[in-house]
Amino acid sequence: MSKFPRKLLWPCWSAVAVIDRNQLALYLHVPFCWQKCSYCDFYSRPAEPKIVRLYLNRLAEELKFRGPDWQKPVTSIYFGGGTPSLLSPAALDKILQVIRDNYRLAPNPEITLEVNPGDLQSQTVLDNWQELGINRISLGVQSLQQVELKLLGRSHSVSQARRSLAFLAKSEYNYNVDLISALPGQQAEDHLQNLVEILQYRPRHISCYNLQLEPGTPLAERMKQGLLPEISEEEDARGYQQTRQQLKKQNYQHYEISNFALPGFKCRHNLAYWEFRPYAGFGPAACSFNLRERRKNQASLRDYLADSPRNPEVPHEISRLDQQDLKAEYLFMGFRLLQGIDRRDFRSFFQQSLADCYSREIAGLKEEGLLAESGDKIYLTGRGLLLANHVFQAFL
Repeated sequence: MSKFPRKLLWPCWSAVAVIDRNQLALYLHVPFCWQKCSYCDFYSRPAEPKIVRLYLNRLAEELKFRGPDWQKPVTSIYFGGGTPSLLSPAALDKILQVIRDNYRLAPNPEITLEVNPGDLQSQTVLDNWQELGINRISLGVQSLQQVELKLLGRSHSVSQARRSLAFLAKSEYNYNVDLISALPGQQAEDHLQNLVEILQYRPRHISCYNLQLEPGTPLAERMKQGLLPEISEEEDARGYQQTRQQLKKQNYQHYEISNFALPGFKCRHNLAYWEFRPYAGFGPAACSFNLRERRKNQASLRDYLADSPRNPEVPHEISRLDQQDLKAEYLFMGFRLLQGIDRRDFRSFFQQSLADCYSREIAGLKEEGLLAESGDKIYLTGRGLLLANHVFQAFL
């Protein structure tokens, strides 16, 4: 097996005025699932052994072919999906070895594997991942109530989630737990019950996402037909406030709208998106951003596998972003962080002051009590966190 550093703890990353963008985050999309969740609109397909093998070969080709385009040191590698944890250790090892051979790695890169709790039911599995150098786990628990897991169409059970949490809690692993709130018919106390139990395992990081009803998903269709009750905005806001209060009491830092971390355990990879740093995505439907243009691979496994190995390039589209697009996205992503936007970084990146570009919008949002300022920082207020989409729209 290929070896990556096995150190599992990270130093605390402090905020700086001007962000270092001479670094790269790698994302590997694994488009296979045991079954499709009722709320999910990410690109995925059933896991067939032959197709998985073809995908792994094609992914290796894409990584090798595009390597010369990315010379920045890689600070994070993220296996997302889909369900990356269904891949064998040998398959994960193959991908990591290709990355080592074709990319320049920064010291001690963060390597995250998204994990379905049903795939982590023995200590051996965890040991195998650690041996590969995977040093961060993102566990898709979503709920610890069976009726909610059934509603979400999850393939794991509550007992499997608790078992995987117990393995992680006994380990040195830097691990995140995903939870979903604002489910149809859910009360704020139901989500709080899930959260309180999760806190017994003391994960380094917790992501609490509001359920997003994406058009065309089975859950969205049931809601559209009136088969499930909607949650009120008041109940949604109450649940969010309870989540913040509970995690603050347990010493978790709320650093992004939906993300909380113990000191020193913010997600390096996701910070690349929120801090407007470059990232490269590989696999079908994966996106890349080089600070000037966006690339998106076609969301088709059939097209992704076509022409291999005659044509090392995979089908994709490129969108060139003008200055206005870049500024809007910079603000959209940056305001997700509770530390907000730094005027000095905006000026350094765009060679313009934030006030020259958006003084009217910022003044209006401050008047509404949605934005506040402290020194060079501009950030969402508590009310702004609840109405973040309204803030984002002001800059689009």
